[in-house]
Amino acid sequence: MKDYGTGRLPAKATLQQGRYVILHTVGKGGMGAVYLALDTQRADRSVAIKEMSQARLLNEEELQRARQRFQQEAAMLRALNHPNLPQVHDSFEERDRLYLVMDYIDGATLSDLLKQAPGSRLAVPQVVEFALQLCSVLHYLHCQQPPIIFRDLKPPNIMVAKNGQVYLIDFGIARFFESAKNAGDTEHFGTPGYAPPELGSQVQSSPRSDIYSLGATLHHCLTGRSPVYHPYNFPPVHQRNQEVPLELSELIQEMLALDPAGRPASAHDVQVRLYTIQQWLSTSTQAARTPDSGQIILPGQGHPDEQTQVAGQTGKTTGPAQNTGRHRHSSHFYKQISEINRLVRRSLFAASHLAYNQFTGLRFSLRTWSWSRDIWSRRFVVLFLTALVCTTGGSAFLLKHAADPPHTAGLALIVLLLGLIGINLTSKALGDPVPRSLLACIALALILAGFCLQALPEIQPALQQVAQQTTLNQLCIGALLVGAAVSLLRPADRFVWVEHLQLGFLAAFCTLFLYIYSEQEFTQLNPQAAAISQLADGPFAPILAGLALLALFRYARQFTAWDRLTLLCVACAAALLQYVLGFSELQHVLPATLSQQNLVVLNVFCVFAPPICALPGLFIRQSWLTRATLGLVTLIVAALLAFLGTRTAPPLAPAIRSLITAHVLAITTRAQVVHVTLALLACLAFLRIFRPFAWPDHLLTAMLALTLALLDNAFWQAPALASPPVLGQAAFNQQFTVISAQLPAYLIYLAMGLLLLSLACTAGLHLWSLAHPYARLDRFFHYLQLIRARLERLLTLASAVIALLLLWSFSPLQTAFHRWSAGIFTGAPVDITGLFIVACASPLLICCLIVLVLLCQRNSSEMGKADRFTLLLCALAALLLFGEHTNISTFPLLEAHMQLDGNLFALPNWLLHLLLLSGLVLAALLVWFWLRRPFPDHLREVLRYALILVIFCSFLQVLWPFFLLPAMIIFIQTLLLVMRIERVG
Repeated sequence: MKDYGTGRLPAKATLQQGRYVILHTVGKGGMGAVYLALDTQRADRSVAIKEMSQARLLNEEELQRARQRFQQEAAMLRALNHPNLPQVHDSFEERDRLYLVMDYIDGATLSDLLKQAPGSRLAVPQVVEFALQLCSVLHYLHCQQPPIIFRDLKPPNIMVAKNGQVYLIDFGIARFFESAKNAGDTEHFGTPGYAPPELGSQVQSSPRSDIYSLGATLHHCLTGRSPVYHPYNFPPVHQRNQEVPLELSELIQEMLALDPAGRPASAHDVQVRLYTIQQWLSTSTQAARTPDSGQIILPGQGHPDEQTQVAGQTGKTTGPAQNTGRHRHSSHFYKQISEINRLVRRSLFAASHLAYNQFTGLRFSLRTWSWSRDIWSRRFVVLFLTALVCTTGGSAFLLKHAADPPHTAGLALIVLLLGLIGINLTSKALGDPVPRSLLACIALALILAGFCLQALPEIQPALQQVAQQTTLNQLCIGALLVGAAVSLLRPADRFVWVEHLQLGFLAAFCTLFLYIYSEQEFTQLNPQAAAISQLADGPFAPILAGLALLALFRYARQFTAWDRLTLLCVACAAALLQYVLGFSELQHVLPATLSQQNLVVLNVFCVFAPPICALPGLFIRQSWLTRATLGLVTLIVAALLAFLGTRTAPPLAPAIRSLITAHVLAITTRAQVVHVTLALLACLAFLRIFRPFAWPDHLLTAMLALTLALLDNAFWQAPALASPPVLGQAAFNQQFTVISAQLPAYLIYLAMGLLLLSLACTAGLHLWSLAHPYARLDRFFHYLQLIRARLERLLTLASAVIALLLLWSFSPLQTAFHRWSAGIFTGAPVDITGLFIVACASPLLICCLIVLVLLCQRNSSEMGKADRFTLLLCALAALLLFGEHTNISTFPLLEAHMQLDGNLFALPNWLLHLLLLSGLVLAALLVWFWLRRPFPDHLREVLRYALILVIFCSFLQVLWPFFLLPAMIIFIQTLLLVMRIERVG
């Protein structure tokens, strides 16, 4: 007997000694497969044969448990007899697999019907009919002795026959309800979203658990909103579907109560209430307009022609028929009078019915909008209006001051929109893969539009002007202001890390200000500031620097009293600096027409307001007070940064002066790209030390390894190019050293190639597993994960080796050791630099040895804190080399010119405009497709009109670029509202 595998029995294969002939495979699931077969002993009757899968069972214990569960389902179904349950005829074991023979149901699952339905939701009468049948079968199961709890009621486990009859299938996790004495279920089953909270706790499941699952299923059928991605979050049904009666919506909300005591007592109670709702729906349907005559018929009244016909059959006449025999001469007159009376009555009823419907619709609309407060919450309204004001005001500012106003403002809006999309893609609140995929596709369309927009010849002078004028100091000011805005508008449970980073950078900037001014310079700026300078030279500045590091290390935690103490120290430091620099700084920031009295008043406010606001924060845990204080301190420090960036006086050290005035966007060489990349990777490595392992760690490892490999090649290729043409022993030794020193770089290139190959194999195996869900590929996945982990650790080790070689070869490490051994350490700048080099190289050497030990282990696990700390030290070492030796930028490999903006592919102008239009329209169409998901009807219509306006403006911007701005502003507001509805709903 050949073993074909689970779900792979071919047509005409036989089971049970030829009794069952397989026709084809009906479907596959997590527990096995289902075949359509013929029972030759029962007049070739069609049956369904369920086969248990063994592909995912790892040991004999799991196999025995699965067999026990399968046999439990067979025994349970054999003992049951209900019209809404499939009848089980036979069960047997063959080919080391268990088979269950039951009635074949010619139909589709409720999940398939939802996928085919418009808007992914079914008609209300149809759902009520399905619910009545499900209540009947649940009541039957709950009345068994002991009661049977289904525990996995969901659309995939509900079959709907072609005649509309509903069948409950897949009893694999059903259990008998033993007693209330049990502490809880022995195993946690059920599908997240459909399963009640008690199935995931120590609470005993009960018949009310099935009522919760039934409510979740009805909610899904009426709204089209799958609860899998929004567990325990069910907005009222009538918000999503205006056709649902309020009584049915309230019943479903009762069924979805988190507390089992708040749900209906039994399925029979739900069935009675559903029957009442069904009668009301049928009555409303009978009172509707008839298609043939256009008349409105009262419930139970019937058509007037039918009344006359029935009266004739019973020997009686009604209406004008009674007057026909007595007054033949006036029959026509009476007939007209009767018709007029009938028309008047029907007209009055039609008018009253229409008025009632209008009143009911208005009342329902008012209820709907009142219930929409979960969408239009106070915080979202503030965010929505803030985005509208910022986009409109920023566009107006750019229209007035930019060189190419429409295109520059449009590019800025696209960058802002990509940032919003990135924030939502990294959020766990948007767990549904459908909107996440749509957001990713929208981002790609906007990237295409932004690339074409920045490549237009009209915008190039404006971009070059911005790149030449934007300094690192200005970017820091912008980042601080954006962080303050996010801190003020963020939800209570999100973006806590923004406040920690904001606090850490504020403390770092205050420490920098205190250090760069000496006592003499403080006294020159303010003669009364001698005590402040002594305080700055004392322990205050080092304490502030330590608090800055601590705030950055704590960025993944909630705000506590320790963080509020740090905020108080930062506020005091900002107040001291404002007192010293206030007069000169306010004159620079504010208009010159402001009077001296107003300057003094404003300076007093800036000095005393931050400490006064921060002091109550030590005792009051109100988040709004902490956020307001943080925002106020941010404004003060940002003004000080703006003032510091314009100073040319000696108080600024040359290194700090060159750093804050660096034009970070004017990148023309490969050395500048490497410098900026190293700074970003160092920040990422610092922030990822104590975070769970995720995709940023893979990116950090690969990017840092490639950057250091490029630096290694650049350093060792420079002497190779300058080597003498005659090959002597000295030249040979030099070439040997050069090639040997580049071996870590070549090792990185080889490891990167193997890493890409392993990722490609992983993707191929994933696609194969999707096509063959029962193939045993877990072992291959495990091996590929081990290979990937070893290759990443090898990249980390090679990066550490390169960093140590460069530190030694560039001589700062040798100089430091030489000066220390000779006893000439005097505290000069070269000694301070050497101290930093040694402080970086010593732990890097230790981490290199630890990574080597971890690499030699047999089962190399995922990267841990040692690997991440090694990456951070490598990035810092490379940055120290760039800061200490400016001649690195003159290496031939790093001097190469690089073009990162403009028309990189030399596309014609008409093609750029066409691709820009395509990107904008494609993004709008993707949001239009998004609206096919279950959304409130009134909001869906508004959003569609907004998208039509966006597409219309996108076409008009080809003729006049000014239309690009309203298109982007409307699209930003539309996408904000769509993402909000998707989160809430």
